[in-house]
Order: sequence, then C-alpha cells, then structure tokens
Amino acid sequence: MNKNTFIEINVLKTKYKIENLFEYLKNNSDKKIAVIFRNTESAEFIYKRIIDDDFVFSKNKITFCDYICFKLYKLKFDIVIDYNIPESMDIILEHIKKIKSKGKYFILYSNRDIVKIRHYNYENYEKSVYRNNMEKLGEVLWFIYNGECLLHQIKKYINIEGSTKCLKCSSCKVQ
Repeated sequence: MNKNTFIEINVLKTKYKIENLFEYLKNNSDKKIAVIFRNTESAEFIYKRIIDDDFVFSKNKITFCDYICFKLYKLKFDIVIDYNIPESMDIILEHIKKIKSKGKYFILYSNRDIVKIRHYNYENYEKSVYRNNMEKLGEVLWFIYNGECLLHQIKKYINIEGSTKCLKCSSCKVQ
C-alpha cells in the first residue's frame, strides 16, 4: 500500500452476520470476492448456509478460505470480507494488499465474536504468547471502535502520511 492507494474500508457490527454476508454476496455477484474466516466453526457455519439456501455462485467469482490459504493466493480481488475480526493489524494489511485498486475491504463482526476472543485469551493470559495476542487484538479493537477514518489509521500504522479522512469508510460515513 502506498500513499496513493485508495480502497474503501468498512467495519460492520451486525447481529445477523451470516445474513448480511449472503445478502452482500448476492448483490455483488459480478465482483471477484474473497470471504476469509478464522476457524473451522465459521467455515462449517458458512458451508451449512450455502447448502441450506442452495446458494449458487460462480466458482471463479467467490473464494471462501481461511487466513493461511488466503496468504497463498496470488490473485487480486474486488472485495475482501473478513468474516471474523482479524487477530492483528498485520493480518488486516495482508488482506488489504490483495485488493484491486478502488476495491473494498470489510470486517464483519458481532458482540459474540468479541466475547469469544476475549474469553479465550483471558483464560490463557498467564502464557506470554497469549498476552502478546491480546495486545495485537487490542490494536484491532482500537482500530474498529475509535471512530477515526479507517484508511487514515492504516496509513498511520505503516507510517504513510496522507489526508486525515477518506470520506468513504464506515467511520467517515457515520460522522
């Protein structure tokens, strides 16, 4: 990402994450989309929904994968959707790098996601690796909740100067 890169970044808190995801996929069926999930529970939930709804999609247009698999993709996408909150800002940056110019990046999350992540990390807080994970997650939660322009925050994170507001991200639209 350089200072001239522009993509639309959105963080969407939703009560009905799976419904929002499939509605968005149906409305953007002409775009090349990657849906990334963090764990097998999410993968199974998405797969069950595809089967239950007889959801039809072009295999060339929508890619469902986990973080590790997505890292291996060389392709660029019009839209990248993180179905779970990424565990660090570095993961967010990796995902943004796979988006075509003028593409879109979404993080979908619910209160349940945050409770599960915090519970898991607090249970294991005595181990230093989990303390480190909590600090990384804290950066992501600050990114999501602080209300500043999301693109500006990412540019600041990687030490790129730029305008203060993109006027297109979910934070800028709220203000």
